[in-house]
Amino acid sequence: MLPANFPHQGDPSYHPPSWRQRLSGPSLARLDVSGAFLLLGATMLLVAVLLEGGVSIAWSSATSIVLFVVSGVMWIAFVTNEWFLTSDKFRTEPIFPWRFLQDRAWMGTLLLSMLSGIPYNIIVIDIPQRFQAVSSLTPFDAGVRLLPFNFLISFATVLINIVAGATGIPPIYLLFFGSIVQLIGLALFCTLPTDGTIPAAIYGYQVLSGFGIGCVMGILLQIPPHVVQKRDTAISSGALLQFRVFGGALGLSITTSAMNNYLSSHLPDAVGGTSSSTFLQSVEAIRQYPQDVQAQIIRAFAEGYNLQMKIMAGIAGFQVLVVGMLWRNPQIRVVSRKKATQEVTAELAEGK
Repeated sequence: MLPANFPHQGDPSYHPPSWRQRLSGPSLARLDVSGAFLLLGATMLLVAVLLEGGVSIAWSSATSIVLFVVSGVMWIAFVTNEWFLTSDKFRTEPIFPWRFLQDRAWMGTLLLSMLSGIPYNIIVIDIPQRFQAVSSLTPFDAGVRLLPFNFLISFATVLINIVAGATGIPPIYLLFFGSIVQLIGLALFCTLPTDGTIPAAIYGYQVLSGFGIGCVMGILLQIPPHVVQKRDTAISSGALLQFRVFGGALGLSITTSAMNNYLSSHLPDAVGGTSSSTFLQSVEAIRQYPQDVQAQIIRAFAEGYNLQMKIMAGIAGFQVLVVGMLWRNPQIRVVSRKKATQEVTAELAEGK
């Protein structure tokens, strides 16, 4: 949620424009339509080929090659477009100004947002799938068993901002703490058994992963106003969320591709020409085989899901290193230490 009149909240001199003013020619001329089109197209094509490569289309097929090439061209065109529009000579406001790339701390913030979106999307989709395919749970039961993860994300998002506001601790330390907790939780997911059982420890892994991801997501939302220029406050918030969504889509496509390729080479010969996508779309397809074949299929799926968790753990390890990009002297602070101390002192005085 954003405050009213964001990013001009608290400014009594600011008067929000009317709908007529917002839809006027000069106002519409500020929209970066070309940048939005190129970004959306490049992202969709890249995600599409990563999701379908090795499943419905071969990696070496003309379709895959064309999608990769066109996506690459659109990415280059997007970067060129943003560099061109960043000049003060143009009225159009770029959705990703070139000056963003020249700010190490801000680029680190965007990379952290992208990396934190990867495990969130994968866990939300793959853990319920694992419960259904490997442990034979119903979709409802699988969704209910994911509640600890989602609850801890929300809880940690609120808690980390309370801590930051009350103590004045620099965000870099909070991000490092959250990234470490997230890494531990994701690494533990890699140890799940492949025999179809559900260990009680999996809920503890969800708690650790959710708490770490929530800490990172929560504090990242507070950083943009303290890093970017005032004129970029609005688009910086959009860029932060866009990077998270893009990271989630990209990570999901990569792990799905890894899963499909693993299953294509590890499913038992007894399944014949049945593709892995058939089992992923309907886990009931597994039940039509004899018990011994089902056990082999379930084991292959469990090992595939563990492979996805290993990929996520590697990405989480890289995220810990990316936190260092926010290092400054003096450090970025959401609330100054002096202000935090004064607020705590005032609250204690009121309590007396």
